[in-house]
Amino acid sequence: MLKRYLLPLPLAILMVSSHARSAIYRGPGQATGLLDNKVGKIHIEEYAARDILHKISREAHIPIGFQSVEQPAKGGGSSVFEFLGGTVREVLDAFVSQFPGYQWSEDDGVVHIIWHGTHLPIADIAIFYPGVEDVTLGEIWGHFGEIPELKAWLAANNCSYPAFVIGSELYTPPGVKKQIPRFSIDGGPITLAQLLDQIAIKSGENFWAIVQTFPEESCVVDIYMLREHWPVTN
Repeated sequence: MLKRYLLPLPLAILMVSSHARSAIYRGPGQATGLLDNKVGKIHIEEYAARDILHKISREAHIPIGFQSVEQPAKGGGSSVFEFLGGTVREVLDAFVSQFPGYQWSEDDGVVHIIWHGTHLPIADIAIFYPGVEDVTLGEIWGHFGEIPELKAWLAANNCSYPAFVIGSELYTPPGVKKQIPRFSIDGGPITLAQLLDQIAIKSGENFWAIVQTFPEESCVVDIYMLREHWPVTN
């Protein structure tokens, strides 16, 4: 599987109390109860900001959409994220304290985190989604790269989309049974980011990420919405 590290850092530990504060951007939805929900103690050790956020979304039970450009690996070090407990707002503040290049906002119950205040153009692609009924996350990803507007954008910008990044982590080993959620999504006009929001919430994954290479590099776009640990049945 292709791995892309966003912000590999030397091993560093951030201890954050529930009273920590940092300068961030908050969207119009900041008054919703989501941000005041309680979050327990969190300990995460990962190489990339994306991976840390993926686990925060799971630990805090919050939907997160992440947009970033990748940075070259330097030294291969990992980061340790420590949160001593508090609210959703405070764990997000703790994240941007450790990764100051990012900003967060909360919009209609989804936390969006972007790099240096910039939305990736691909996230704002306007599409007409045909809708799906009674599908799994893997079935959606099987056809995601065939969305006409997405294909047109990738072609116009000479970008590649390595879909195998998705498939390898949705693989089910022989003999393992998984309780895989099935869901439906209405059709209609929507942006790519809004579609990913819906898929994240309805699939129960609660996370998506779009990672793009820097403009001076060959354009590669990775779109992630990965469930690392499915419930296993006997």
